[in-house]
Formats: sequence, structure tokens, C-alpha cells
Amino acid sequence: MNIVKINNEDWYRLLIDDVKSINVEGVFESRFVLIETYHQIGKRILDDYEKFKSKKIYGEQIVQCLADSINSNEDENGDKVQKIDKRSLYYAIKFAKKYPCETSELPYVLSENMGKNVSWTKIVRQELTEPKEECKHEELEQVYRCIKCKKIFNESSNLSNLPQKKKN
Repeated sequence: MNIVKINNEDWYRLLIDDVKSINVEGVFESRFVLIETYHQIGKRILDDYEKFKSKKIYGEQIVQCLADSINSNEDENGDKVQKIDKRSLYYAIKFAKKYPCETSELPYVLSENMGKNVSWTKIVRQELTEPKEECKHEELEQVYRCIKCKKIFNESSNLSNLPQKKKN
């Protein structure tokens, strides 16, 4: 079969366009299910936020308490549970605070900024993480690295105890 011949066929180009469109939509929808899940988790935690305060549990303690309870090995029926790490819970809460809209409105709200190329990772990096302060490299120290094992020694290490390289 000659691929060059069918590349010029209208039906074939239409097939390729349809497959690409189906793929883009499927990937978008699967990513968005995860985004909606974290939004719902964050909103649900925020619904009971005041109850934690009444028990004198605040901030990071809330997230730690939830993570510990959620990540026990089995639920009450003895079934394995899907684990959610502490950081994901933290970002879910932050996400729900930043976007207090209904979960069903998220596609419209987020597509304004990110279009179809949206993912949970992208939201965390661009929307929920504070930018790191750029280092100006004003304070430097000299370091030595072993070529063989890659261990790093700084200037304060007692380098006199290390074997010296033999000179030829």
C-alpha cells in the first residue's frame, strides 16, 4: 500500500483530523476530571473548616490530620483506599479558596487562562505555588567534588585528611 497516495485523499485527511480532535477532547476531559476532583475535595474540606477551629486544630495540622486518616491502609469495609498525599490536600484547599465557584463552572473559568492545555500540575505550578525569590548568587563558597563518587566537600571540610592526587 502506498501511504503517499492516501495522504492526499479527502476522506483520509478528515479521518486524521477527527482522530486528533477526539484525542484532544479525551485528554482534556480526563485531565479535567482530576482537576474537578481536587476542587471538590478542597471545597468539602473548607465546608468543615470551622469545625477544626472549634477543636483547636489549625492550618497545617488540619492537612496532616486529614492525610493521616485518609491514608490508612483500608476503609471501614476492609477495602484498600486510594492515597492522597498531604501536599495534594494542601493544594486542593488552596485551589478551592482561589476558585470558590461551583465545580461545574471550572471549565469556563480555567479555559480563559489555560485553554485546552490545562492539567492539575499546570494549575499547581502557575496558580497555587508562590514564585521563588530569584537568587543573585551574592554569597558563594568553594566546593570540591570527588570525581569517582561525586561526594561534595566544602571549604570547611578537613581536606588535609583526604588522599592527595599523585603527581606524575
